[in-house]
Amino acid sequence: MNKYILLFFLLISCASCDVSSESREKLRIAEDLMSDRPDSAYTILSEIDAKGFSHRKDKAKYALLFSMALDKNYIDVTDDSLIRVAVDYYKNHGTIDDRLKSLYYSGVIYLNKNDMNQAMNYFVKAERYVKRAKDKIAIGRLYMGKKVIYQFIYDFKAAEAASLKAAKMYYNAKDTSRYINAMLDVATYNIILDRDSIAFTYLSNLKKLYNFFTPFQKSTYYADNISIARNTDKSTLPALIEIYLSKLPDQSIINWIVLSNAYVTIENFENAQIALNNYVKYNTDYHNSPQYYYIKARIEEHYKRYNESLSAYKQYLLLTDAKDLIVFDSDAGFMDERDSAKLRQQKQSLYIIILSLSIICVLLTFIITIGYGRLLLKKKREEKDKLEAEKANIELEKNNYKNLYNKALDEQENLLIIYKNASLDEDVKKLVDERLRILNKFVAANISSSFSKTALEDLSKLMGDKNKFLDSTRLSFAIAHPKFLSFLKKKGLSDWEIGCCCLYCAGLNGKEISSYLNIKGYYNISSSIRTKLGLLEYKTNLDLFLNKKMSELDKKL
Repeated sequence: MNKYILLFFLLISCASCDVSSESREKLRIAEDLMSDRPDSAYTILSEIDAKGFSHRKDKAKYALLFSMALDKNYIDVTDDSLIRVAVDYYKNHGTIDDRLKSLYYSGVIYLNKNDMNQAMNYFVKAERYVKRAKDKIAIGRLYMGKKVIYQFIYDFKAAEAASLKAAKMYYNAKDTSRYINAMLDVATYNIILDRDSIAFTYLSNLKKLYNFFTPFQKSTYYADNISIARNTDKSTLPALIEIYLSKLPDQSIINWIVLSNAYVTIENFENAQIALNNYVKYNTDYHNSPQYYYIKARIEEHYKRYNESLSAYKQYLLLTDAKDLIVFDSDAGFMDERDSAKLRQQKQSLYIIILSLSIICVLLTFIITIGYGRLLLKKKREEKDKLEAEKANIELEKNNYKNLYNKALDEQENLLIIYKNASLDEDVKKLVDERLRILNKFVAANISSSFSKTALEDLSKLMGDKNKFLDSTRLSFAIAHPKFLSFLKKKGLSDWEIGCCCLYCAGLNGKEISSYLNIKGYYNISSSIRTKLGLLEYKTNLDLFLNKKMSELDKKL
């Protein structure tokens, strides 16, 4: 009886060995096909019953290869149970390349889950083995994975650096196609960072490999050149657009959103609308694109369809806010979280502040008026001091008039600086025109010695209405530069502080703004703005920073 039992187990053992040998051979074939024929590798691996492996080494190899095959065949997996088998084994066994790959594909799974913090955690662990790893393509893919996370959190400098590292690996591995993709990413990030000359240099060097470009790479290449021309030489846009369309007959791979934006730049709104329609045609998820609604708003505004334009602008802001909230709510640990309740409280506080300031202005005016009346009554009652009181009153009026006149000249100069800013919205220019008209009336009256009570009343009203002008300027900037205003709100700036930032972007410096708003403690306000923007080093020029940030965010649209 014991002999039969022993024979039975021997037969099972032999059968198991045959199954393991066969599966192990399939693993070897799949590994050989993985680089050039990932679809075939996936098919072979799908036929393997992993339960048939008796050794941890075989199970880990299968787990790693199957995870690679899934990724290379664009099958997004969010369950890490399979790749964890490889990670646990290669932690202490196998080659350095196997260890790097197992950690990298773990990070990919968390990317698929939008868990940026865990994904970066695995990528950082994998990067420790870069210097000793031999598989350059695997290293390149690792850096491209990091690039995705940096792009997600809008750290485009880090994304550019990661793409450059990936390009270097692909170049050393003689993988031309992946090298071109990485370098095109580098060029694109330099455009976003407002470094057009650097981006143009990269694109010029890539042109040497033009014959190796895939149609999609050609599309990206021409789209980047058009984006650079929008910022540097708009006159070349028609020719570049014509070349782009002639080189790519397959309209489905054309970047229609870039073309539509280019047409808006040269004010060819008819073609801009056609390009936008094509974008909708070839992109089923166009309704999730903030750029689509921004360009649509510009086109509708041109055709004076203001309701449609406003609706598109609102949708644009909703989408950009939603994208930002995804970043804020994530556990990536790369950006500061924002408390929405605190923002609502700040808005309510702003309304209270505005109302309080209005009441204070009325009370101050009333107090000054009462004080002046009491002075006149006092002069009438005190005959003995009548002459001295009259002299003091005359001197006071003279000084008040002189101060008011000097303030009018200062505001006239500051408003002219703002008016010359080409990026101003028409609504802001109308406000500036009205204020300049009243100031000119006051100055002209002084020059002609025909100063009238009406001119003084108009000027006094104007000087007490700066908060309204500041608020109107902020609202106009919200339409012309929505991304910039959204950025400032997310940094926690109050509407009044945002209005001050708009004056910076309109051409005034801190001293001029302080003089214009007649605020002696403006340094404290400026310091608050710096703190909220994270500019802790005072060597950073606030107006230059704001102008650059506005320009940078406008280019993302």
